[in-house]
Amino acid sequence: MRRGYIPGTNSMTPTEAEIHATLLIERAMNLKKHYVQLMVPLNWVPNGKIPFDIAVRDGLAVFKVYALSFEEACYQVSIFMETQG
Repeated sequence: MRRGYIPGTNSMTPTEAEIHATLLIERAMNLKKHYVQLMVPLNWVPNGKIPFDIAVRDGLAVFKVYALSFEEACYQVSIFMETQG
């Protein structure tokens, strides 16, 4: 029997993995580039793994973040900054 096949019908039901893959692809296709600006100390240097492109100049950090919305981009930056101590 084929995976996802419903006996007595001609239809295929998607598997859970196929549904997740579809959702992931749709999310990736809808991401937009956002720039989040944040004031940081003049001598601030990011630590560890950096998940964004960051430009820092004169105490202003500009993060280039791919997200569905600006609010999500800001949230991602805030989570990152929490790890910076």
